[in-house]
Amino acid sequence: MRVVSNSTPLIALSRIGKLDILRVVFGTIAIPEAVFNEVVKKGASRPGANEVRDAAWISVKQVKSKRQTLPTWTYAWAGRIIPLENG
Repeated sequence: MRVVSNSTPLIALSRIGKLDILRVVFGTIAIPEAVFNEVVKKGASRPGANEVRDAAWISVKQVKSKRQTLPTWTYAWAGRIIPLENG
């Protein structure tokens, strides 16, 4: 299963020292470039910055448009798993 995440679970899990839960459950996750910038660059001194930057199992993806299709991806947000459909 492929998973894409926003900043909320990354920051929240990092804050309690449990970011690795995402790796254990999903193996790898993807984050949009904007999420990486928010957590790692803008939030450089905040929880999650170092953890996300150093996590080899988190890949940063460039989103080309708001309507870009992410086939067979799942979105993890606030403890919920939401399947994304094509189109």
